Amino acid sequence: MPTEKNARAGKVSVVIPCFNRSDLLCRAIGSVLGQTRPDVEILVVDDCSTEDLRAGLAPVWDERVRILRNDTNRGGGYSRRRGALEATGDYVAFLDSDDWWVPEKLERQLAVAATQPDDRFVLTAKHNLVVAERFRVLPRHVIAPDTKVSDFVYTQHGTLPTSSILLPAGLAKEITFDPDLRVSQETDFLIRLQKAGARVIQLDEPLSFFDANPRPDRVSYNPQNIERSKAWFDRVSGDWSVEARKAYYFADLAIRCANNGRRGEALRYFFKGVRPSYGVERIARVLARVLLAGPPPAPVLRLLFMLRAKSEAR
Repeated sequence: MPTEKNARAGKVSVVIPCFNRSDLLCRAIGSVLGQTRPDVEILVVDDCSTEDLRAGLAPVWDERVRILRNDTNRGGGYSRRRGALEATGDYVAFLDSDDWWVPEKLERQLAVAATQPDDRFVLTAKHNLVVAERFRVLPRHVIAPDTKVSDFVYTQHGTLPTSSILLPAGLAKEITFDPDLRVSQETDFLIRLQKAGARVIQLDEPLSFFDANPRPDRVSYNPQNIERSKAWFDRVSGDWSVEARKAYYFADLAIRCANNGRRGEALRYFFKGVRPSYGVERIARVLARVLLAGPPPAPVLRLLFMLRAKSEAR
């Protein structure tokens, strides 16, 4: 168990899986190198990119950066697991290649880590959602100590993004990302950590930026991931609350189907999961996504952004 002094001074291994995106990856790495708490190693797990990542990273190259290349494209879960297992730091943090951190991210989380009585914890934080050049802080409320991750994510409309996660290295090597899972990876990871006795602690301040702008390479626009998501849900949701199970159809599966042009299925899952308690603005926002049946254009994104902000301000 780290002492307070060691916890504050411990090295952090930052795992960044990537497939191409060297321009966005430079932004992510730059935000790590710019931390106010600089004792880090950066493990870039190259998931068989077609780009020359080392050349693309020349503007931010640093001796603290290591590139681990997968022989084949294995997905984010495999890449995060590999990075965590090869980490040499006292803590492991995860960062997606299209996201970035505020300069104090690690300093703030390590200060909280120093107060923990043991190593059975995982730290997250609020984040800045970036959509159509607008920013909003999410979630409205942090997860409570006695709340299950599945209830927080689906019933309470909470968010626990991968790029906010930091945990002791021993725990990150014991409970790893599922190497075969292609959907809901961070939710699955946190559910399994919680079941293994880890406390999920969310800081009440935004420490990262989550780029939610639609792009063709997003997993929610991959039609194969609709069936993958259903299979994952069937496998893990046996002990979820009834409300969390219903909310999954509304908040997850309906939108996946809509993003892939499957409006009929999207409407069916929307009505299967919708509840009046979600509020008019949230229901209207999801319904708009379902009816669009595809990635929304920028003006619609801005409208949905404002609807969500209004809903969460209540």
